[in-house]
Amino acid sequence: MTADRRDLSNLTAPTPRAAGLTLPPRRTTPAAPLRAPDSEPEREPDSEPEVVEAVVAAPVRESTERPKPRKAKPPVPGGRKRPYPVYLPGPLADRLKEAAGVTSYAEWVLTAYRRVHTRLADVFGPPPAADDSGLPPRPRSPRRHVEKPTAIQLRLTEQEIDVLERKRAELGGPSKSEFITAVVELQLDGP
Repeated sequence: MTADRRDLSNLTAPTPRAAGLTLPPRRTTPAAPLRAPDSEPEREPDSEPEVVEAVVAAPVRESTERPKPRKAKPPVPGGRKRPYPVYLPGPLADRLKEAAGVTSYAEWVLTAYRRVHTRLADVFGPPPAADDSGLPPRPRSPRRHVEKPTAIQLRLTEQEIDVLERKRAELGGPSKSEFITAVVELQLDGP
């Protein structure tokens, strides 16, 4: 080996960042405030100035209470609403838009669910059962639609979402979109 190697042992040593820099000495007495030059020099008064007591009329606070906060709006029955996004086949979304009219999609879908919830088991069939091998059942393959899906967002309360999720689980766990598609199709195509 040659002597071309550099000594790297001091690479992690602290560097003298403030080498040669010092702070000014601390003052022991406060500096005199700067004054603008006056046209007349100051004179000492010949006599003591008169002290006049003045009463200032200031509003007096009766108490130190803070103003009461405004009352919150009454809670929405069933709790706050949150988004429940689903995808519907394009033509079905168009039919839903036409059928819903001025009603919100969420209200229309909930009304449809009330009417068709008993017929959903016919659409999805019995949930897959475990076989004797002990393996869990495989999920159903999702339905494939050739049409381009359209996203819609239902605004539902936690209670409404819980009811729909329980029904989905009871039917074997179809996707949210597949489940809502079946509800809309049964309502639009059914009696």
